[in-house]
Amino acid sequence: MHRWFLPALLALFALLSLSTLMGIDEALAFRQAVFYAVGFAVFFIVQRIPTNMLLRYSPFLWLGVVGSLVATLLLASTTRGTTRWIAIGDVAVFQPSQFAVLCTMLVVIWYTRTHSLKKWKHLLVTLALVALPTALIMIEPDLDTTIVFAMTLGVTIWARGITAKQTTWLISILLISSVLSWVFVLREYQKERVYSFVAGSSQETERHYNAQQALIAIGAGGVAGTGVGEGGQSHLKFLPERQTDFIFSAIAEEYGFIGALLVVSMYALLIGYCFYLFFYHQETDPSLIALTTGALILFQAGVNISMNIGLIPIAGLTLPFLSAGGSSLIALCILLGVVHATTRNTLHKQSLHIA
Repeated sequence: MHRWFLPALLALFALLSLSTLMGIDEALAFRQAVFYAVGFAVFFIVQRIPTNMLLRYSPFLWLGVVGSLVATLLLASTTRGTTRWIAIGDVAVFQPSQFAVLCTMLVVIWYTRTHSLKKWKHLLVTLALVALPTALIMIEPDLDTTIVFAMTLGVTIWARGITAKQTTWLISILLISSVLSWVFVLREYQKERVYSFVAGSSQETERHYNAQQALIAIGAGGVAGTGVGEGGQSHLKFLPERQTDFIFSAIAEEYGFIGALLVVSMYALLIGYCFYLFFYHQETDPSLIALTTGALILFQAGVNISMNIGLIPIAGLTLPFLSAGGSSLIALCILLGVVHATTRNTLHKQSLHIA
């Protein structure tokens, strides 16, 4: 079962994503199919690379992603008020922030395997490794990715073992930083998202239009959906960013409650599997990789689905594996490849033990 679980689940995500995108835009679906082909290839290559080798070279990977983030701020063009993408010719773009969790996670695990976080000097070095890419992503600005990035790496640090006193100090610093960010860092449009969510329909229509259309699309799907390619909200373009931020609403409209439940179940299986590997192989480097991967998918999918159904303010986060986009998909496929390597190594050891 373990050998085919992740590849089969990834194939199911691909099928659902491509069928939904095909109904929205055939050219977009074809482009995403190419990204999936690359993602599958990367998955099967990475799952054969020893975890120790990845950790050994993680400082260079971390330096590479930090350099890419700096290059993005200096060289990339600004789109919709943010600077996140580096153009690759005329056909593709590269988003370094999508690979930041992978590279930072590896370097944190590499450093903390020989440096106890119970010592403040080692904890501060680890926090600095996380803080630098976090700050660069926030400067873009990409607040939503920054929050998910920091929360995900926070789980990695917690799992490595920190004292209760250190935890209290870190939570206090986080709360103070949140207040300062609201006052000095957040832009007005980001604050308006929160105002619109709290005030509901009393705010101006444009402030909560996206949330309204997402809920209308979900409601229109009913139990069984309107049918593939028959979603009125999606195809009449009332639903904004239906191929990325609001693809969950597009799926719920066309596949109904059954489709929405399938999506949630798929994520539950994937996240649960990652957490199972962590608890089954505690105190190992591969188990921390599995935990961090599960946490990343949980935070990102949880935020995206929650904003689609109106539980939290609108955030600019895509839905893992389902939304259109190459950088995010390939980065996630690399992470799953590393997690699958853990499974393969475990099965190999078990077979040797039985023999």
